[in-house]
Amino acid sequence: MQDNFREINDFIQEKMQSTNLPALSLAIYQDGDIIYSRGYGRKDLSTGEPATPKTLYGIGSITKSFVALAIMQLHEERHLNINDDIDQYLGLNIKPFGQNIKIKNLMDHTSGIPSLGFAYSAICKVIGGQTDDLPIGTCQDMVDYMKGTSEWVESSPGKRWFYSNETYVLLGGIIEKVTGMTVSDYIEENIFNPLNMNDSIYTREDFLNHEDTAQPYIINKDGSRDPGDYLYGNAFSNGNIISNVLDLIKYLKLYISPEPSIISRKSLDLMMQPHIEMPLYKTYYQNDQDIELDFNSEDSSKYYGYGLIINPDFYGHRLVGHGGSVLTSTAQFDFIPKLNIGLAILANGSGYSKSNISKYILALLLDKDPDKLDFRYSETRFENLTGQYEAYTDDLIANITRQGDLLNCEMGIGDTKSNMTLIPDSISKNSLKFFSLQNGSKQPAEFKIKENEIEFIFERYKFKK
Repeated sequence: MQDNFREINDFIQEKMQSTNLPALSLAIYQDGDIIYSRGYGRKDLSTGEPATPKTLYGIGSITKSFVALAIMQLHEERHLNINDDIDQYLGLNIKPFGQNIKIKNLMDHTSGIPSLGFAYSAICKVIGGQTDDLPIGTCQDMVDYMKGTSEWVESSPGKRWFYSNETYVLLGGIIEKVTGMTVSDYIEENIFNPLNMNDSIYTREDFLNHEDTAQPYIINKDGSRDPGDYLYGNAFSNGNIISNVLDLIKYLKLYISPEPSIISRKSLDLMMQPHIEMPLYKTYYQNDQDIELDFNSEDSSKYYGYGLIINPDFYGHRLVGHGGSVLTSTAQFDFIPKLNIGLAILANGSGYSKSNISKYILALLLDKDPDKLDFRYSETRFENLTGQYEAYTDDLIANITRQGDLLNCEMGIGDTKSNMTLIPDSISKNSLKFFSLQNGSKQPAEFKIKENEIEFIFERYKFKK
């Protein structure tokens, strides 16, 4: 296990350094205990103070699972029913294709209304971007903002997944309507306090008065880092909770517990049940010898429950969790219910994907090779292709760089160069085939992996790295 922790530390520190992430905190849970926790980096660059497992960060959209849990509590107590028409509580009066939107359609993002960009506007203001500030401070403001969306509906309720921050603000409004409490007060009284999540907060005042907080940062394209802010206010019931990894493990344990304290096992199981397919499809398939690539696959890789994302096949196990980002802070919590393991990750900037860090750690805990995870396979194989390639005439150069899951090829002599995006097509052990689009046609490109070199075949040319 100690070897795993060393590998985890090396991976995290490498990714933090390569993406200029100031600080990150981690806690890993297994079989009833936190088996590992630590902070990495500096929670405040101006003071140099180190991050700890107790450091507070914004958790972003992990907040949605708290809101969904609150709705399920009220459903159990018969203050509402998740099959109720939302117009009983909100008066929105939008009926996609003549059908009523139900509360549960807000919980699993199947209202039929595409995302309206509210969160982008709010986050842009947090990072100091130039955008008009939407005048939304209450749920009623959101209802008013959405009243013209009848023309924007794309499907009938329950049929298609459109991730929506707006609809989670509406859920907060339903909680307020039913309980007479703000959604933050309700969650504090009925979730935070019973679970002893004593460091989980909402307000700027509580954040400033806390002894261990992470300064949020904007990480610019050039790698520089500027102080930013978090989201505050009840209008952001889609992503405004501030917490630490230790409190998130207390919350995570609720979902794994056979006898949960604040809600029934039946309701939690319903939250963790796949309700709608997310438009994300598997591309990599492993066999005994190699990993194959199939971009025509229609096998869904993820589903949405109520405030939770479900991966039904993570090394043969169901993986449940959610991520969060307001750019100045990012978050991930994941757990495998059957194996009683999980983790929480929080950071004070964007940087490297926290979801990928989570999967890397969980693979190690399952004694699997994390380099065979889909994202690692792309990272390591594609990164190995980057660099400068020379043709037979050695002043004809091809420079290959990686842009996520794509490659960029800059080819030419001197100042006369052309740029092409290379799109993956098929991958085998010794050959990686790509293509570029040129004048409406598909132009093949291939990297051949040989014992001591890599060859790049493109159009009429052959290059060697």
